[in-house]
Amino acid sequence: MFIFKKSFIKTFAISILSVILFSCSKKEKVEITFKNFGEEVTTTQNLTLEFNQILASEEILNQWDSTIYIEFEPPIPGVYNWETPTRLTFSPTEKLPPATTIKGTVTSKVIPEDVPLKLGDEISFSFKTTPLSVYKIASYWARINKESKETPKVFVDLEFNYPVSINELKSKMELQLGSETIPFEIDTEEDYSRAVTFHVNQYELKDLTIPVKVILQPGITPLGGEEETQEVKQVTTNLNSPYNFKVNSVSSNFDGSKGILTIVTSQAPQTRNYEEYIEIKPSVKYKIERKSNGFVITSEAFKITEKYEVILKKGLEGEIGGLLKRNVQEEFSFGKVQPTIKFASTKTRFLSRDGFRNVKVQILNVPEVEVVISKLYENNAKTFLSGRDY
Repeated sequence: MFIFKKSFIKTFAISILSVILFSCSKKEKVEITFKNFGEEVTTTQNLTLEFNQILASEEILNQWDSTIYIEFEPPIPGVYNWETPTRLTFSPTEKLPPATTIKGTVTSKVIPEDVPLKLGDEISFSFKTTPLSVYKIASYWARINKESKETPKVFVDLEFNYPVSINELKSKMELQLGSETIPFEIDTEEDYSRAVTFHVNQYELKDLTIPVKVILQPGITPLGGEEETQEVKQVTTNLNSPYNFKVNSVSSNFDGSKGILTIVTSQAPQTRNYEEYIEIKPSVKYKIERKSNGFVITSEAFKITEKYEVILKKGLEGEIGGLLKRNVQEEFSFGKVQPTIKFASTKTRFLSRDGFRNVKVQILNVPEVEVVISKLYENNAKTFLSGRDY
């Protein structure tokens, strides 16, 4: 036979009461139970939150509105959509700032006025946009003046994921060819750019493959970003012999209306008859543009679902004197293309009273769109569209 002391019974009763009160209080609070993003997001990503309470009525579902359901720091302009009674999506109307930590806090506006709920403790979150990085490097031989017979120079192309300050980059960058640190000059003329080209004025032509290393010191901040790089970054490639003509890389992308094939070579292609040395299978009608480090091939006949093969034939000459010694065959496709909606021309984004009353829009991989037509006056049309990507 068990004998319970009054003190034990009293303590047990208080514990039961505390659990009940805690359970009831949790039921009356709004908490975030799911996010469609982690610690890092892209600058064009929508943010979706799932709540533990029913907050939206059927009347407001699937309607975009500008009610501030989430306060962001730094502030982010955008619109909101209740996809279900418990799921809210925020869509930024501008790209998120690069390399920036952003904090979000759910506001009491998510709770309808006639619903007896309160915001709980789990209503804040933070994330970072993708940090600054170099995602492409290429080195090649070329002449600054393509029409002259001057001694070829070593060029290096860097491509960042965000625009960077050219002046800041110059003070933070070091170039090594082999084991030797080499002075360089930047050719990019813009103050800020994602693509940066620089060259070495004096470097002996050697029939060797030379390692190339670019060292970036900490302290580089992308345009519009808040956080500078914290560590030393190194990117490497190889500089091929000027007496050989080689294909360094083949890449493809789709811009919504045409396919683009970029062929990067170890030196500038020869100006004459280069079209005869390039073939695409299956055959499509295309345009080809010669660059200082290869070719760019474009065609509206490329299909995103099709696989292709590009053949660069033996005998293709480089401007410096190198020769392609064997056929190069590369398969390419356009893979999963990012959904895009954009005007076909930035000059024709308005329906005027006296015009043809149609606007051409390019839509790719978007199954359904909602069209909102607003009446604008001439004096505020440009202001309305400024800062928008669409």
